[in-house]
Amino acid sequence: MRIPSVAGLSVREAAKLYIAAGFRVFPLAARSKNPAPGFVWNEQAWRTPEEVDAWRGEIHGLGLPLALNGLVALDVDHPERLTAELQQLLVEAGAFQSTDAAEPRRGHYVFATGREFSNSLSRMPALGWGEVRGTGYIVVAPTPHPRAGGRYEWHGQEIRPLPSWAEGWFTEAGQSVRSASDELVAKFLAEYTAADDPERLDEMLDAFVDEAAATSRNEAAIRHFGNIFRAARAGLFPAREAYDALMIALGTDYEPDRAEHLLRTGIAYAAAATEDDIRRMRPDYGLIVIEPRQHDQFWNQRQSLATIWQAAKARLIGPYALLGAVLVDVLAAIPPSIKLDTYGGDSASLNLFIALVGKSGAGKSRTAAAAADVIRIPNRQHWQSLRSGEGLVAAYVEKRQGQIVQVADSAVIEMDEVDRLTQLGSRQGSTILSTLRTAWIGGGLGGRAASGTSDLWVQRDTYRCNLVVGVQPGRSRALLEDADGGTPQRFVWLPANDPEAELGHQWPTPIAWEQHVPGSDVFASTRWVPDRNLTLPDLVVRKWQEDALMRARGGGDELDAHRMLCTAKLAAGFALLEMHRDVTEDDWRLAEHVMRVSDVTRAGLVQELRRQAEARARAAGRLDAERELVRQEHAESSLRARVQEKVLDLLREGKQPAARNFSAPQRRVLDEVLASMTEQGLIEGTDAGIQLSAER
Repeated sequence: MRIPSVAGLSVREAAKLYIAAGFRVFPLAARSKNPAPGFVWNEQAWRTPEEVDAWRGEIHGLGLPLALNGLVALDVDHPERLTAELQQLLVEAGAFQSTDAAEPRRGHYVFATGREFSNSLSRMPALGWGEVRGTGYIVVAPTPHPRAGGRYEWHGQEIRPLPSWAEGWFTEAGQSVRSASDELVAKFLAEYTAADDPERLDEMLDAFVDEAAATSRNEAAIRHFGNIFRAARAGLFPAREAYDALMIALGTDYEPDRAEHLLRTGIAYAAAATEDDIRRMRPDYGLIVIEPRQHDQFWNQRQSLATIWQAAKARLIGPYALLGAVLVDVLAAIPPSIKLDTYGGDSASLNLFIALVGKSGAGKSRTAAAAADVIRIPNRQHWQSLRSGEGLVAAYVEKRQGQIVQVADSAVIEMDEVDRLTQLGSRQGSTILSTLRTAWIGGGLGGRAASGTSDLWVQRDTYRCNLVVGVQPGRSRALLEDADGGTPQRFVWLPANDPEAELGHQWPTPIAWEQHVPGSDVFASTRWVPDRNLTLPDLVVRKWQEDALMRARGGGDELDAHRMLCTAKLAAGFALLEMHRDVTEDDWRLAEHVMRVSDVTRAGLVQELRRQAEARARAAGRLDAERELVRQEHAESSLRARVQEKVLDLLREGKQPAARNFSAPQRRVLDEVLASMTEQGLIEGTDAGIQLSAER
């Protein structure tokens, strides 16, 4: 057999050419690897060009069934993980379809075989390189690839027989996949006990139950159990809880031996997975990974950082959250006239916004108090709440005898929960979010006063505005969705919790951020302040210019639009915490580390919101299905009631209920209605036909 040359053909023309070459193919859904809606590919795959012509819809792509065509394929995703013996097998393949333009070895290696193989990897000499395609299908050219950088392209067309020396690596369809031994099951359930994301188990169980209802419990178990135990191995929830929950989900009427086999097979599948396969199960897969040693190095670089870390440990709050609060307090103590010189003669405000991310009870509200205790700042700004954008303006100025008078030049705004901020932002006519965006850059603020009777204005660069907002992971949608406005880009996102919290840490000696009198242990009451703008190292200025150039040309991630300025404000905070006159390269490196923490924290929120959306979609789908079932049941009940009434009317008129008296839908249920009426004693049969019961 040979793969036909389909380059440059339409998908419909290619389908006919595959068929002419002796292959069965079928249509795919738009921008998907799934069969076209309503097409049962393993039963209806096209055999003739006439069947292709009979398909009235657009043919978006083509699937090539493997077992139906006497084929088996190796779908290689990670060629670098192939063993020497597997590489030798691929050399024997005459037909190869690449699926990635950047990695020419990635794709489908197709062999002819007289046997029907399953998709099992249990006998393969190695795992983690990809998948076996036996009873399934592969997507073939000229189908457009749904992934950026993906491409279906045949590089070899002669389909050679599967070498006999490799047949033992494949599992014949219908054969049992090896299940886990008693020893492996016991070890697996005892070893994987972490619960980083226990709610994920409920979501995966729901998906299994939904598919079991649509197909069968056996088929759904084969598809889901392995992945569920992989997630347990990844530490999302305890393996024992998953095992027990799946046994319950199968139901007490399910054959116990079969249930045990399915569970053991799922554990074997999870145990055989590569470490990368397991990492893929975690919601933070693909995100920036910060190794524990990097955290340790960060906190040990300066005495001030070590003090903040120890204070957070003593108060059982998140160290990064406390650091954010300390930097907010330090910057709040700096006059608004002191700015940060950037590039091109420009300068930036040091106003800083921090989002403390954690579940309720994570210690967000205790962080402010801890910050006040861990660093001694004379005349420290007390944190205050915010009610509106106009209220922010009123924190700095008021009208006296018709004149605007500035009453404060610095404020730290605290909001325990982001709900309050989003509620204010959603009010009709609210200016809170736009006012805060302006405040972050130190721009001029103005609007109606809270009384609504006068206008208040604050001139640019005459105020310091630092903001601390508490954010629960599941309630961050409104803030993150204001990316078009630029609100989330202005925040540094820090974890309020501490996964490694423990008892036994003592409160440290506070940081003395005051002007020290030489030769004395006495600290003056006047706080230290710089006497000019801070500057950045040349290396950082060049890096900032390159970032600005990229964004001027339309590049970069929307959520990172203000990343450089956020980093610069943090770096200024580190410099001022150490009483540096300018930002050093060390200050910048510390700020970059905190921004990596911010990236991971924010990405976790995005993942959580995505999961919530998926859960809502599943719930909505189930609700729609239930509604449709109720509707169908009601329609069926009404249909039967109408047929029964018509039968009674005909009998009362002395007529027999013949099929011609009923519509097509009514004829479908007529026999069942007559049987039910007989059971109810409404009618009875006689030699002459059907009559009303004597009791009627």
